[in-house]
This record gives sequence, structure tokens and C-alpha cells, in this order.
Amino acid sequence: MTSRKLRSTAAALDTAGRFDEARIPLERALTEGEAARGHDDVQVGAIAAQLAGVYRRLAEGGKSESLYQRAIAIMDQTLGAGHPVTAQV
Repeated sequence: MTSRKLRSTAAALDTAGRFDEARIPLERALTEGEAARGHDDVQVGAIAAQLAGVYRRLAEGGKSESLYQRAIAIMDQTLGAGHPVTAQV
């Protein structure tokens, strides 16, 4: 399954309130994205931000904060701090 499909599946599960189920495809997408694109790719940052949101809804603050910080760092590095996508993270 492609990263896009995994993220779409996770988004549907997240919207349905099935947060623990949404976590699984996002973790897979993150692992696959890192392997294919590297740890500092903008798409990896987007996946990390999406997964951070799921962890926040699961009340796993430590994991959520770590992933949000990572996503922001990737976006700052690749897009710049003033970029609209960076601001949304």
C-alpha cells in the first residue's frame, strides 16, 4: 500500500474516532517514508504531523509532542519557518 493510501485510510479512521486503528497505517507510512525518502523529507514531516495528531487524541502526550517537534523541524528545514504548511503544523 502506498504512503498516500495509508494516510488516507488513517484519516478516515481518525475522522471516525477510531484513533488506535488510525495509528497503525500511519506508523507504517512513516517507516516506509523514511526508508524511501530519508528522515528529513517534507512528506515524512507531514506523516509525522498526522501521526502526532492521532497520538494527541489517544492522550499519548510524550509521543505526540516528540512527533510534532520533529515535523516542525523538518518543515522549517525544507520549507522555511514562514511557509504556510510549516505554520499549520
